[in-house]
Amino acid sequence: MDWCAQCAQVSTFGQLALVAMALTIATFCCVRGTHGRWRRCWLSAGALFATLTLGFAASGGMIDAQGVAGLAIFAIVCCGYRVAPRPYLTKLLAAILIVFAVLLATHKLPGFHGLPLLAPMSLCDGCQRFWLLGHLDKPAVGLLLFVIALAGLKLPYRREARPSSFLRNAGITVASVVVIAIVTMTTASLLGAMRWAPKVPEVATVMLFFVVNLFFTTVAEEVFFRMFLHDAMRRFFPKALGQTWQIIFVSATIFGIAHIAGGPLLALAAAIAGLGYAYVYEKTRRIEWAITAHLGVNMTHFLLFSYPRLTPP
Repeated sequence: MDWCAQCAQVSTFGQLALVAMALTIATFCCVRGTHGRWRRCWLSAGALFATLTLGFAASGGMIDAQGVAGLAIFAIVCCGYRVAPRPYLTKLLAAILIVFAVLLATHKLPGFHGLPLLAPMSLCDGCQRFWLLGHLDKPAVGLLLFVIALAGLKLPYRREARPSSFLRNAGITVASVVVIAIVTMTTASLLGAMRWAPKVPEVATVMLFFVVNLFFTTVAEEVFFRMFLHDAMRRFFPKALGQTWQIIFVSATIFGIAHIAGGPLLALAAAIAGLGYAYVYEKTRRIEWAITAHLGVNMTHFLLFSYPRLTPP
């Protein structure tokens, strides 16, 4: 079946499922910092959108019984990890959680089916062909971890923000995005993985990439690597001089390894970028700023450099 025929068979329910998932993530993000009636309203709206997501996804063929069962098991494992009464149970469930998260994020767990959003295209001369698929399994990882944090299940990674101003955190994030983009893109360019290639795609293409990258990639990755992995390592690493930089380095290394499917050069670039995202999270103590930095670098890559990378010789 060619691409056009495949797209023609895409159900409207699949598109609605992606919209509902984005609204679910956005709604639960709004819960933070609210209390009383407003908190209950946001939680109720999030639960409604989550239910609609499952309904639309099942109707549109994006998830089946195996996928629902996989998500249920992952949610149970997350809860168990956070409330486990014994250290050995915590470590065992953490290992199981990581395995499930990797399977979901890499689309290896059965029961999920991607939705084609953009036909294969080359964004610049010499670029690898690029296409866009909408998946529900990867964003589900970040969503479930985030929702369980909001539920207050004695989560060790629930951290209060440092008493710092919005402008301070914004300044740290913007400066970090600039540094990350320069270092990462320069390194990748010197290694031949990408080059300077500013472009002006259609507005619809840019907006679609922005929304999909934010809700279905960036949020999931930052919640897992920062809210879960970064803070989990803080519990296990010895409290010694240099602990913070050890955590930043290790989390960035794992972040790079997670991107090895794009090739060793892009994995190296991802690891370098991961250093910056972890630094932003450590300095601001807010996941929102780490997400903003990650999204900013991704959009810089998409608009100003060869995306996703140059075709290997």
